[in-house]
Amino acid sequence: MGAARSAMTPRRLLFRSLVYHRGIHLAVALGVAVGAAVLSGALLVGDSVRGSLRDLTLDRLGAIDHALVTERYFREALADDLAEATNFAYAFERAAPALARGAETGWPTRQVRTQWRGAALACSAGHQIEG
Repeated sequence: MGAARSAMTPRRLLFRSLVYHRGIHLAVALGVAVGAAVLSGALLVGDSVRGSLRDLTLDRLGAIDHALVTERYFREALADDLAEATNFAYAFERAAPALARGAETGWPTRQVRTQWRGAALACSAGHQIEG
């Protein structure tokens, strides 16, 4: 009876190993739980920040629905030429020329440099563009 009781089966070996190393298994399980919580939180915060930045950008754009952005400047009269086009009037109410300006900070001096990056043409569908 004693010999049959101490026979090591694969199931018994697994159980005894889990009991013997329970501290390590608990630490690994807690580490996995904390890691999953951190990753989930980062994904939620990232989505929230991305949505907030998108909302801020759309608020700053105002009534601009489409923009033509180029590396070079074009004639200011291009906005008027587009507005007079037959197909343009069906989709848009008004076109206005604009200058696109980008700003960057110089690290580590923290000086702000502003560069003119090119020209833009803003088109509004059913809204007023001021300017």
